[in-house]
Amino acid sequence: MSPVKGDSPFIPSPEEYAKAALRCIGYEARCVPYWRHSVQWFLASLVPDAALNQWRLQIGIRKRNETNKALAGVKKVLG
Repeated sequence: MSPVKGDSPFIPSPEEYAKAALRCIGYEARCVPYWRHSVQWFLASLVPDAALNQWRLQIGIRKRNETNKALAGVKKVLG
């Protein structure tokens, strides 16, 4: 489910997440089923939208740069 390896308090097993998701379907417009994700959502809701948007933009730019570097390496290997 997640490409992140190892134990993390914020990454549930697929079974845990599926059970939690099924319990909240149909109750609210937004579903944050896993309790640890609810904590993250609450903390994020305290941050101004402009700051969150800037942070998300930086993550997107970083991921795009990493992808471009990886693709350049593959192209170099393949000739």
